[in-house]
Amino acid sequence: MFQLFHEVKIDWLGKRRFFIGMSIALMLAGMGTALYRHRFHPNGTDAFNLGVDFKGGTVVTTRFKQPPSVETLRAAIEATGVRDAVIQPVLDRPGEFLIKVPQQAAIQNDPNQTQVGVDPARARLGQALKTFGEGNAEILGTDAVSAIASRNCGPRPLQSPSRR
Repeated sequence: MFQLFHEVKIDWLGKRRFFIGMSIALMLAGMGTALYRHRFHPNGTDAFNLGVDFKGGTVVTTRFKQPPSVETLRAAIEATGVRDAVIQPVLDRPGEFLIKVPQQAAIQNDPNQTQVGVDPARARLGQALKTFGEGNAEILGTDAVSAIASRNCGPRPLQSPSRR
């Protein structure tokens, strides 16, 4: 059997304070860089690449009979005015994609709009899917997080305890 180190004798318990100190220093350095990026990054919380759960938006599950490439799908979605879409193929189900889009502004003069934020994204993605042929694509499900729900998930400012 191949051994890289022969007869290594390190007193781990005798040097435990050193190793614990190093671990704490590395954790504090990591937390410091995360807080620095959060505070001084040009886009604020975008330094952490927050998803739809924290920023608000819509996740649409689609299925294609003849699946396009991710680049072709992204181009069709951007043509409808939706920017920053995240497209993930579902690996265990060929032809299915998860499309995550940020919250969309309401479409003007749309009588079918019932929920703010959900229907504009779903309608725009529906327009994009029609470009791949009638009956080729279908929307399986839509999940949305509104700005109110995402605002409650984020960090809260420190408040002084109330006096009774």
